[in-house]
Amino acid sequence: KIIMKQVKNECSKDPKYIICFLGAAIIRLIAVLFSNFLLLWITSFVDEGLLTEQESKGLYQKVILVSTVATIFLLPILGHLGDKIPSPVIVPLAFTLRGVVGYSFMTLDKPDSAIAQTLCCLLIIFTVIEAVSIEVLLMRGMPSGIRGTMMGVFAFFGQVGTLLFTLIGGQMFDRVGRNSPFVFLAVMDTFLVIIALSMTALGKFR
Repeated sequence: KIIMKQVKNECSKDPKYIICFLGAAIIRLIAVLFSNFLLLWITSFVDEGLLTEQESKGLYQKVILVSTVATIFLLPILGHLGDKIPSPVIVPLAFTLRGVVGYSFMTLDKPDSAIAQTLCCLLIIFTVIEAVSIEVLLMRGMPSGIRGTMMGVFAFFGQVGTLLFTLIGGQMFDRVGRNSPFVFLAVMDTFLVIIALSMTALGKFR
């Protein structure tokens, strides 16, 4: 009760924490997204004869390698931009970019095409950009006396998001289609963008 009261008070004083906690639930999906659903998406084409088992493994490894190397070099730049660009700008931008990529998965039917491979890499890179933008927002101006509590709640929402996405994404993949988990993520990104822009318009997110 004490923790929840403290968190509620901080959210009332600075509504940016609402965006941070919602963002945590979205960005912490990265492990599930790439270790499970991206791999499932690529291997699903094996059943249709568009890829062999060996080709699907090679394609997945290539996407992970390229995106990881790109992310390593981009992280210092992204961190610098996170400090320089106002959060009401960079947060909606980051989530919009990944949302566009997520929706684009609806158009993909050839996993080994240049467009598909590029989108897979961009999905990972833009997810990292989201994470940087949200974590910078969380730490910016946070009083030292509440850092432990707020970081703990931030991690809690991240784990809740991971659990829900694992359950919902799995059901959607089986019942709706292989592209649906990515579209679901795009919808969540869009939801956060709408909240962030609305709060900015109301002067509550500065």
